[in-house]
Amino acid sequence: MDNGNLIRFLGIAKGSAFEVEYQLLLAKDLNYITNEEYKFLTAKIQSIICMLTGLIKSLKSKNYKLKTKNYKP
Repeated sequence: MDNGNLIRFLGIAKGSAFEVEYQLLLAKDLNYITNEEYKFLTAKIQSIICMLTGLIKSLKSKNYKLKTKNYKP
C-alpha cells in the first residue's frame, strides 16, 4: 500500500469514527445508553479521531515511504 492509498484509507477510517460518534448520540437520545456511557465512549472516539488526524498530517507532511515486504508462500 503506498502513501496515497494509506492516507485515503485513514480518511475513510476517520469518517467512520465520526459516524460512530453520531450513532452514540442517537443511542443516548433514545435511552439505549446512559449519559455517563455516552461521555466515556465519546471521549474514546474523539481520541481515535485525533490520532487518525495526526497520522494523516504526519504522512502528508513528511512524504514517508512505506516499507513493504513481499511475502511469497
